Amino acid sequence: MSKIELYTDGACSGNPGPGGWGAILIAVDDVGTIQKELPISGCEPHTTNNRMEIMAVIRGLQQLTRPTKLTIFSDSQYVINTMTKGWKKKANQELWAQLEAAAQPHQITWKYVRGHAGHEYNERCDKLAVAAIKNCSPR
Repeated sequence: MSKIELYTDGACSGNPGPGGWGAILIAVDDVGTIQKELPISGCEPHTTNNRMEIMAVIRGLQQLTRPTKLTIFSDSQYVINTMTKGWKKKANQELWAQLEAAAQPHQITWKYVRGHAGHEYNERCDKLAVAAIKNCSPR
């Protein structure tokens, strides 16, 4: 049986400004061998960094087609602590609602990883998010 890991990151050029998100879903077998990787990314022409951090998790979860036990890794204390420590959702209410709906059928373990500290998948997600910004056109 494989386990699923979801790595996520968001970025913004200006805050607010054009923003991007990146996520990588990884299926790992019982002995730790990666069976499959799915990198995804997207952008919004006018947004904030926090919105992109949340969106990365939402879009990653939306790739799952059945209830799954997974670990989500993020360098966003905003996301991790809101989901694990009950931080108040003062802003981005519609995204928090989407995230809660996307997370509902799954068993999730939330893990914080320090950003820009050489973690392979966090760095790759950052590159996906930054590249998405460059390819984003205003609406």
